[in-house]
Amino acid sequence: MKKSMILLCILVLMLSVLCACGKKKEPETQAQTTAAVPQTETQTEKPTEAETKKPMDSGELVNIVFKDLKLSIAYAADIEVHPGDAEGNVAISFKLNNINCSYVLNGTTGAIVSKNVPPEAVEVPANSPDPFEKAINTAMDSIEGYSGGAENIQASMSEGIIEVNFDWNGQHYTFHYDMNQEKLVD
Repeated sequence: MKKSMILLCILVLMLSVLCACGKKKEPETQAQTTAAVPQTETQTEKPTEAETKKPMDSGELVNIVFKDLKLSIAYAADIEVHPGDAEGNVAISFKLNNINCSYVLNGTTGAIVSKNVPPEAVEVPANSPDPFEKAINTAMDSIEGYSGGAENIQASMSEGIIEVNFDWNGQHYTFHYDMNQEKLVD
């Protein structure tokens, strides 16, 4: 009985110490958090204001356009990003299915101000594969013994040529795919 009583006293004493320690830590944590919040807000307010004044990269604006269209950029031709106007709006013009199209975006926020895209311009045949996908598959199929597992796959397009880069089996590969001829070129 004495042992039980002693163990019970020790347990109560340990719980009291733990509770006391926990209570001491909470005010310290709150004080640190409270002190840190004003510094963080002050530090983040200035960069946020500077960022909102900084114009977006033209590549980011073009990506916003094609994301809105739900279409791969590879279907477009003659893409032009025009200089911003006095209000900071940037015009982007391009052709889809040989039809002139355009968007006007806020150059700072990327918000769409206006767009002119006739419905027939975005019509893509149902069985038409994405040109990037076709270029990547053609490049991979050209490697003897390729059985999958490529890493770091990247594709970019310039003037109708899609450059495909990837790593496989410890080697880096670069291919050039001509969209018009639908074949790999040197």
